[in-house]
Amino acid sequence: MTNQAQQDLPHSPLILRTIARTHGNRLDALATIVTPGTVRVGDRLVLDREG
Repeated sequence: MTNQAQQDLPHSPLILRTIARTHGNRLDALATIVTPGTVRVGDRLVLDREG
């Protein structure tokens, strides 16, 4: 997904290479558990941007 063209930006393999180089080949997402439980394929996921 990081290598795909985004709106006005062209395709660029440099984006993924930069992430790999500067973050040790890791691209993470932080999450907070709101309600503990089991997650299964097909369960609804809600993303909420803060800040």
